[in-house]
Amino acid sequence: MRTAPLLAFFSALLLTLAACENSTFSKPVDDDTAAGDSDTTADNTTVTDVDEPTGDTAVPDGTEDIDTARPDDDTIEAVCVEHGDCSDGMYCERGNGFCEGPGVCAFMPENCDENYDPVCGCDGATFPNACAAFAAGSNIRHDGPCGSLIPCTADKQCTETEFCAKPFGACAGETQGACDLKPVDCDISGESALVCGCDGTTYLHPCLAYAVGVNVDREGACEGEDVCMTNDTCAETEFCRKAEGVCGNYTGLCEPRPEACPMAFGMEICGCDGNTYIDECNAHAVGMNVAFSGACEDAIPRSYLSYSYRADGSPQVTAHIFMALEIGETLSYSEASTVEKVNGIADIVLRVTYGNFSAPAPGQENIIVQLSLPRTANVPYAVNIDGGENYVRWLDAMGNTKGELVGVVTITAYDNDDNFPDYTVMTLDFFGEQLVPK
Repeated sequence: MRTAPLLAFFSALLLTLAACENSTFSKPVDDDTAAGDSDTTADNTTVTDVDEPTGDTAVPDGTEDIDTARPDDDTIEAVCVEHGDCSDGMYCERGNGFCEGPGVCAFMPENCDENYDPVCGCDGATFPNACAAFAAGSNIRHDGPCGSLIPCTADKQCTETEFCAKPFGACAGETQGACDLKPVDCDISGESALVCGCDGTTYLHPCLAYAVGVNVDREGACEGEDVCMTNDTCAETEFCRKAEGVCGNYTGLCEPRPEACPMAFGMEICGCDGNTYIDECNAHAVGMNVAFSGACEDAIPRSYLSYSYRADGSPQVTAHIFMALEIGETLSYSEASTVEKVNGIADIVLRVTYGNFSAPAPGQENIIVQLSLPRTANVPYAVNIDGGENYVRWLDAMGNTKGELVGVVTITAYDNDDNFPDYTVMTLDFFGEQLVPK
């Protein structure tokens, strides 16, 4: 992602740009593309455009002095504000999290691998990896899939897996933000960027604040907190307590170790050391934090799925699923077939098949996801996966159900042509997290 070098470059760049004069600045303008007609499958549909994500779109100081005339020659690593400032085959690259302001011209990748490491683009679309975003000329709003990105001022206006994301320092309730997903896996190894959250708690990295739905007030630790990363930085009678599920090189607060625990044991927990403790109190008594509830040996990897069908010209589908029924029993696919649909009087039943469809091999197993969608609905909305009209099923080679998941799938974008009774899907985005075996 080259985040650190780009940030250093931008800091020096803004100082230089402040002295420039007699130039012009224009903000990028997206061209809308009309949606077309379609048939009964997603591959034959045309999808409505996605609005630019809301948030802090103020133009940084100095960028108004950048000459935006489109160059004729090679502009690799030249200063840019929009893609049109760069030569053909290039785009205006910015660092992770920067959707506005100056960047540098970089070539769009021509070949990307199929590694699934989703990112949310600045255009509001989810891409399977960063390379795919760059190939489409989109910078990275953030790692992980996009949320609904609908305008908001409070978390209650978003789904359970989202929070009302706002710019740094925007802690006031009336400040507008955009509903975005809470990160589920903050990979910040080697990075240390203490921030003070809007809840008055210190976090090692902004991602850790966003993971619990907290916006960032400012850089640096909050005042009056005894922030720690390991037990070694606390007193002998204390330990570095961290939130459940937070292990490793993350911040916590020095708290006293329990001197005694109740005789009536609580729920078993798995400690961050990989050992099972009879309850949380007994783990804390020896200075150990909680990885998750339940015995370590009973841990089943978390299943998740995603499907995105949105396009502004030619339909594109990105999908991924990882399904775990028990320890050692997992299945993963990074592709999906077209959506099958059955029109009802008031709903559309959609089925998405994950697996190898062009050339099925002997013993091929598939995963089928079925969702019953209302004819009209405001997004985002949640669909309960209960094994009835809505299900996620693992099928063996004979088509028999091998196992099922339960949980919630969130619809973040959905539109149809309202052509009763033969509704056609025009836009579809959904994702599911924390799905568990039925």
